[in-house]
Amino acid sequence: MGLNRYYLPNMPLSGEAKLPPEEAHHAARVRREKTGNACLLFDGVGHEAAATFSQIDKREACLQINSVRFDPKVLPGCIALGVAMPKGDRQKDVIEKAVELGVHRLIPIQSQRSVSISEQSHLEKWRRYVIESCKQCERNQLMAIDPPQRFSDWISLSESTLNCYRWLAHPTPDSSADSQPLGERRIPNGALFTRYDSDSEESSKIESIHISVGPEGGFTDQEAQHAIEHGWQLLDLGPRILRVETAVSMGSVLAGLCLQNRLRASERA
Repeated sequence: MGLNRYYLPNMPLSGEAKLPPEEAHHAARVRREKTGNACLLFDGVGHEAAATFSQIDKREACLQINSVRFDPKVLPGCIALGVAMPKGDRQKDVIEKAVELGVHRLIPIQSQRSVSISEQSHLEKWRRYVIESCKQCERNQLMAIDPPQRFSDWISLSESTLNCYRWLAHPTPDSSADSQPLGERRIPNGALFTRYDSDSEESSKIESIHISVGPEGGFTDQEAQHAIEHGWQLLDLGPRILRVETAVSMGSVLAGLCLQNRLRASERA
């Protein structure tokens, strides 16, 4: 079993350090750390340190930093995920999967079918989930979480990002005439690695991938059409209806694989 990990923002590169109160409480009361125990620290911007507890009690935890390295453990490029957050505890599942799968930035979006959220209280809770997930999966760079945005604002603002794929997860259209035009801009997920082949000139220039995942019930066709008009492509995640957290995981995996393909292509160039 590996060493326990603790989050220490603004971590010094050497010398003594003190854990924030919440982390100190976790070390003393939950992990039952003792003076002399070894642990790992991370600062959320990519540094990881080997450290030893020099003093620990119910009120504070002091450590001696022994060595520091820069190892963010994130994917090449950038994955930005716009997601209509589900209700309750499922929000934690969305954040955990996004952190573990290498998403760099999460943007909560308000779409026509999404539930309303309280910005400040939710942001504080979500950012704590990010820290806990980074501790668990050994990621050293925190995933950023933006304040909630309207779906239309997220779609429009994303248009200004250069060298970027934009995918909107949207169910396969039915046979009705009104749905057929949407299929013309659809990417079957099984075709991603032929259409966006790592050897293609276009793929080698890609630096980021933006993904949009809708609420329960999905995006409306009007929202999908709005995204298409701003350069987005519809990503087909298969014939089954997926929960939000499942669609987030699948889209994040596909984006990560495409970015890794891009890295391999640039290394061969």
